[in-house]
Amino acid sequence: MTDAKRRSSGMKTVQITPDEMQAQIARFREIEPQGTRFAEEMGIPLGAYQKMTAEEFYLLMSGPDLGGPFASNPAVSYEQNMVVAIVKCSPGQGPYLHAHYNTWENFMCLTGRFEILWGDEGEHRTVLDPYDMIAVPKGVVRTFRNCSDGEALILGFIRGDSPEAFADVAMTPAAAADLSEQFGEDTVARIEQIGWRFDAGVEA
Repeated sequence: MTDAKRRSSGMKTVQITPDEMQAQIARFREIEPQGTRFAEEMGIPLGAYQKMTAEEFYLLMSGPDLGGPFASNPAVSYEQNMVVAIVKCSPGQGPYLHAHYNTWENFMCLTGRFEILWGDEGEHRTVLDPYDMIAVPKGVVRTFRNCSDGEALILGFIRGDSPEAFADVAMTPAAAADLSEQFGEDTVARIEQIGWRFDAGVEA
């Protein structure tokens, strides 16, 4: 039921205790970056994970039933089809080019400056200053990169129409080749088991 219908029907508002509200709060200082845990639990080298997501990936919120790698141990688990994360990058660092086919990915620069690249080869470019935001359409190959002189933070949030929509992330074949060369073909296989693909930009 929508908020408008709730008001018009005279339904009572929802009451929640302070203890219950604590489960809805993400304290950034208490969130562990995901890469180390993935390295331990899935046998994926930390360096490989950082090339796919960012140097440090902090999952603030996701739904408990979302597909793909985004529902894993968020600070807040909430039943909405949305993922919210903060990523930290050193100068020049950012993930591989990738596409989201069924979800909308949005970025807001929090600190520093971030270069947003898009196109199958990353041939287009714009720069976000603090509090600038970009909404990337479905199916567009994209990435972000810290183009400032120091460590920087960017906020990402991804929205989909259903939990199944989130198993839609694809890196480019060049990413698979780079990972294989640096970390071995078994690393690529393990990454695919998590739910990522390596066919972004490839004709069907």
